[in-house]
Amino acid sequence: MSDSAWWADIIQWVVWGLAMTVIMGWLAKSRQKAGVDTGKVLQHPRSTLIIGLVCGGFFLALAVLSRLFPGKDGSIWISLFFLGFSLMGAVIIVEYVRVRHHLEPHGLRFQPLFRAPGTLLWRDVSSVRYSPSAKWFRIETRRGQVIRVSAMLTGLPAFAQAALQEISPPSMDSATRRILEETAAGRPPSLWE
Repeated sequence: MSDSAWWADIIQWVVWGLAMTVIMGWLAKSRQKAGVDTGKVLQHPRSTLIIGLVCGGFFLALAVLSRLFPGKDGSIWISLFFLGFSLMGAVIIVEYVRVRHHLEPHGLRFQPLFRAPGTLLWRDVSSVRYSPSAKWFRIETRRGQVIRVSAMLTGLPAFAQAALQEISPPSMDSATRRILEETAAGRPPSLWE
């Protein structure tokens, strides 16, 4: 291996790390910008739509280009592989358009990605947990209904305040309570860690 290849690898990883830090910082900042009635509506910020469009468009372009210019080892499987990745962008776009949660006086009206909309009352919540790996709050009712509130949504401080006031303390562990308290104070969970 030559010295130039070694330095090229280091530069590549440093550039990737810096790019991801900037993108994740932009995503985190965009969820805190005030929008129309963000205190009562939890929704994805516009940056989610932009990421979905860029991701979907990039991989769709790669799928088309790999089909039009297959090279000597080209196959339909490569194009389908890129097409599969472009579907991830489509899911992100649908998530941006569809997922909305509305805080109400005694509960939460929610619209998940793939299921029908519903309503939960705070008094029916049996547990609330924060998943650091999935970056969402998982709320379960006594009837077994599960609602997930993404840490990427705008309006999280109002959600956290309502959850702390309305959900009984034994329904959440100490780590979740600490994260809800931080979020209620305007410091939502990190999207990067």
